[in-house]
Amino acid sequence: MAERVLTRETLGYFQASLARLKPDSERRFGTMDARHMMRHMRLSLEASLGLADVPDKSIPVVSRVVFWTICNVVTKWPGGKLKAPAFWTPPAEDDFEGERRKLLAILDQFIEKLEAEPKGSGIHPIFGRLTMREWSRLIGLHFRHHFRQFGVE
Repeated sequence: MAERVLTRETLGYFQASLARLKPDSERRFGTMDARHMMRHMRLSLEASLGLADVPDKSIPVVSRVVFWTICNVVTKWPGGKLKAPAFWTPPAEDDFEGERRKLLAILDQFIEKLEAEPKGSGIHPIFGRLTMREWSRLIGLHFRHHFRQFGVE
């Protein structure tokens, strides 16, 4: 599938993949269950919108090179090879459907900000300050990685 960027045009794909996700969807790799994974994905959107307080642990030149590489070269991320830091995997706050509703709602907020302020920015803990356009690429890849994790891509 060609859609690697989260935009209004590709939003339907992301929504449809989330609709296929079930509370008992079996993971193919990693340790998070589907509910926890949705919370993890929501945190990335919250960070992009400046709604989450995430630490900036980026190293400017290194983080830009790594960001470019994972967004342009290694776009299918290996499953189960890297573990997200603890601050990036908070516990779920709601039941499965509640987490899905919150994630779908913040997806809409993301699209609104992306369209209104494409050069606006938010802090990523590893990559530092990213523009909304950069976030849209990273989030698209990140979500697709987790959709593969649960077989809903």
